[in-house]
Amino acid sequence: METVQKFLLKIKFHTDEDLWLVGIVYGKFFQTKIFKIVRLIVLASTLFLTLFQTFLFLQRFDGIYFVKYLAMYARSFFVLATAFSIPYIYETFKFAERTGFAWSLKLAPLKTQKQIKLEALYFNCFVFFNTVLTLYSSILHARYLEGDEDYFFPLPLFKEFFSQWENTLSCFYRLTFIPVCFMMTAPFYHCLYATLKLRFEFFLFLDYLKTIDLPEKTQDIKT
Repeated sequence: METVQKFLLKIKFHTDEDLWLVGIVYGKFFQTKIFKIVRLIVLASTLFLTLFQTFLFLQRFDGIYFVKYLAMYARSFFVLATAFSIPYIYETFKFAERTGFAWSLKLAPLKTQKQIKLEALYFNCFVFFNTVLTLYSSILHARYLEGDEDYFFPLPLFKEFFSQWENTLSCFYRLTFIPVCFMMTAPFYHCLYATLKLRFEFFLFLDYLKTIDLPEKTQDIKT
């Protein structure tokens, strides 16, 4: 285990920011104009489809029909919540980035530096592999599979009410799976980023407390 840790610590980061991967993928990229436009499109289209499906649930009032699309219907509310809250959660992300590390990491003891860098590297590896799995999962869901209409409630809506544009709308809907998967995981990474920043801050603060000399009176009381 120690050999693995020594090997990981030799890996150089691309930037001075130890948690650089979250900052790039779920920070800077999410603030690009392209992603902002995609987020608004996903938010508007998901809201429209969810309201439309809600109307159909109430109109048909069929238990089997409701249970059939319940999973994806419930998922749509989570998509709406994440798409709406990403800009606000990102502000917390930026606040943690601006206020983090009041004490310089270079001035910390070598043991603390290694611990922080190692935990940051573990987190970056976790984010990397999870991001790859997220992308792979979104591509799998975007592919056409037999019986999709029994699971994704927008597909039968396109077929029933927008038959002339069914293929185009279905293709567009499937393409949204890729950004949606990243949007659904973004708040989780933003919160983890802020939490780790705070954790590292406490490490440095504890080291700072160890350097404070106690007054002589306090030393006498203790003796």
